[in-house]
Amino acid sequence: MAMTVIGQWAVWLVLVFALAALMNKKPVETAAPAAFFVILLLYLGGLLGNLLIGMGLVWLCAGAGAVYLAVSWASPAGPDGSGNKKRLARRWGWALGGFALIGVWLLCLAWGRRLSAWDDLSHWGLAVKNMITLDKHHCVRPSTTTFRGYPPASSLFEYFFARFAGQQWEAAAVFGLDVLMTSCLLPALRCASRRQWWKTLLLGGALLAFPVVFYERVYTIVYVDMLLALLTAYLIFTALHTDRLDQSDLISLCLGAGTLTLVKETGLAMLGFALAVILVVRLTRDGRPKNRAAWMRLLAVPVAMLLFGLLLRQSWVMYRTLYGSPDAWVMPDISLEEGLADLLEELGDADSPYTQCLHNFCKLLFGSKRYYLWGAGIGTVYFYWGKRSGRKKPAIAAAVALWVGFGIYAACLLYLYLYSGFGADPNVPSMERYLYTYLAAGWFSGAMLLANLSLAAPTPRNKKKNAGPPVFLAVCFAASALLLRDPYYVRALVPPFCFDATQRFNADRAFSQPATGLETALDMDPNSDRVCLVLGQGVSEWSGDYDRLALALEFAPIDSWTTGGYDNARQWASALAGSTYLYLCRAPENFTATAGSLFDGPILEDTLYRVEHTDGDVRLALAQP
Repeated sequence: MAMTVIGQWAVWLVLVFALAALMNKKPVETAAPAAFFVILLLYLGGLLGNLLIGMGLVWLCAGAGAVYLAVSWASPAGPDGSGNKKRLARRWGWALGGFALIGVWLLCLAWGRRLSAWDDLSHWGLAVKNMITLDKHHCVRPSTTTFRGYPPASSLFEYFFARFAGQQWEAAAVFGLDVLMTSCLLPALRCASRRQWWKTLLLGGALLAFPVVFYERVYTIVYVDMLLALLTAYLIFTALHTDRLDQSDLISLCLGAGTLTLVKETGLAMLGFALAVILVVRLTRDGRPKNRAAWMRLLAVPVAMLLFGLLLRQSWVMYRTLYGSPDAWVMPDISLEEGLADLLEELGDADSPYTQCLHNFCKLLFGSKRYYLWGAGIGTVYFYWGKRSGRKKPAIAAAVALWVGFGIYAACLLYLYLYSGFGADPNVPSMERYLYTYLAAGWFSGAMLLANLSLAAPTPRNKKKNAGPPVFLAVCFAASALLLRDPYYVRALVPPFCFDATQRFNADRAFSQPATGLETALDMDPNSDRVCLVLGQGVSEWSGDYDRLALALEFAPIDSWTTGGYDNARQWASALAGSTYLYLCRAPENFTATAGSLFDGPILEDTLYRVEHTDGDVRLALAQP
């Protein structure tokens, strides 16, 4: 696993440094765009029918980037003809060491990991597993992914690292997502230098450790909530860290916006909030445009970001629709006025699910001090940035915009809980995680601006030595860590404690038992053997889907997929005509009565059977009696 993951990491790193040379940026500024570029190429390959096409494009671009770096290294520059060697070594040497240090740390965190969290087994991990097996997007049949309508951005980058990692692909997928998340934070260190090594270490350590405060297992699972937050923060930071955006900044922003819309359906909403903050700050900073040209300069970047994000999102909608994948979210089929009227009618009934849903939502939102603390934290970090940068009004405008956005975000979330196609859910599942996504985006955008300011060279507006921000962020992390339910998660960030944490978290998968007939690898020929999956009622035990359904995919390609519905044994035999194996996950209704005569033994769920074709007759026997 280690060699393949390190090899793919090196491919990504070549793209990082090649983009840095091409855009005349520092590698920490091109780490995220390089990741977005990899995702875009893999996404394109998937649209063309095979993710390996995208993988080949990534390798091809990395090869071209390596050649470009070699030419840049050898090309003469300056009157002495000494070439770029000294300049590049001075500019990139420390960056390469920093990337290596972060890479080793993330590899330690991911080493030996197995996915055990609920959503990893129900979708995010299962999506990557199907991608590795089929080399196609997870929405394409015969994928066993549960929520096939979800966008694939994070899964694609995880696939990039996990595709050739063998049995350790889960750890490789965790490493891939960790690389993607940390890449979004690295631009805050763009002004780092050897003279400021202590500030760089303090700021970098605080920024990289802070995600644990919001999501305790953020570096050990493949949930995308923190990724949504960090991508949003990346867009706000990249658009606001300088008064003049160049062409490379525009490319980075568009790639980031497109990636954000392909992470999850809510990515489009997060992009909208980011654009609102960017526009409010620029309007406050530069004043209201006085002519058409000024309006065009103000709106050019946000409009380009929005259009590129909508383009990629619509391409995914068209693609998944082509393969019959349902919407990721069942949106409410009710107007706001009708919803409010219905809610007012239900409020008088204490047992109504609408009343219970509203009560539990308000209790969690207004009854927890954490949301107030993080709201105040967002205001504090932006005010500190505004004070140090001489931009108090834009900073206050950004904080207010984020506060207002949080209210809108929470209201929309309540609307979905009340009126989604699944019906009102009094349990308001995952609400805390969803709210933290927005709060983390606001906090990290301000923290990144503050960190960048601390490391930047003094300016007429910023004459102080800026020793305060690193200490401020470090103290904020230490104070926030006290909010954790279990301080163990902070210690688990540090080797060798992270290896003990791996064993602890992996134990959560003890309930997952291998399916009957799959205890040992079967001698299947992927060119001739085909598996028929039989999915009956109640296929909702995510661990079963993850460990058993997709496990069948690892042995041979899926030939067919059925949930039953046949009336007799002849129809079942016809359905199995092209299959050499049958994997019975759950027995459909009346399965014993309609297909029982085909079995040469007991009918067991979660079991693999060999399909024996003899003189036009079909018999089913245990694959491994």
